[in-house]
Amino acid sequence: MPEINTANIAEIVPEIMTNDPEKRLAAYRLLYAKGSVLYFEDIKDIYDSFAFDLIIVDGLYPSIPFIKHKLNIPVVSIGVVPLAEDSVDTAPYGYALPPAENEETRETYTALYQKAPDRYKAATAYFETLFIQYDIPFTRTTMENRLVKESDLFLQIDAPEFEYSRSDIGKNVHFVGALLPYAVDQHQQPWFDERLKKYDKIILVTQVRLKEI
Repeated sequence: MPEINTANIAEIVPEIMTNDPEKRLAAYRLLYAKGSVLYFEDIKDIYDSFAFDLIIVDGLYPSIPFIKHKLNIPVVSIGVVPLAEDSVDTAPYGYALPPAENEETRETYTALYQKAPDRYKAATAYFETLFIQYDIPFTRTTMENRLVKESDLFLQIDAPEFEYSRSDIGKNVHFVGALLPYAVDQHQQPWFDERLKKYDKIILVTQVRLKEI
């Protein structure tokens, strides 16, 4: 597969040019799955010349299962998006649904979980085909959930209060708060507003903007 970047992705993967958001996401997911084994082979080449003892990766790095099972080294993942782990208390990742508040909603979400791997069926099937080829044990689930579960240690960059409450959160998941960029020690007057004294609860609303590299 040729190297893909923002300049050539539309030419190499024309499927993403559709106006249908589900089809566009499906194309991205398949591309994502195809990259998993290519990235792993690169990591393996590095390991063959430099046998490292541990690897730290982005929580959405698709090669996590291959590294864990084929190189047999611990994988530490850094969660940089909302926690994508499956839970009896939440809907599947990506459905933008609130937590279940009653048994009826839980049953609805359980049915969604059964269908979730087929939402992007081509990508799920491609991933599973690779697992069979590489003799990696697996159960049918979404890619995002698999990457969380396969990580030996999953460090989520936020606080539990920023996530939907989960009664069954994985023991490998730990919240580490915000990881701030390095800055020279400077004595600056911290921001403050007198209105903060008037209220018991303060809500911070922020917008994350993604810039193409």
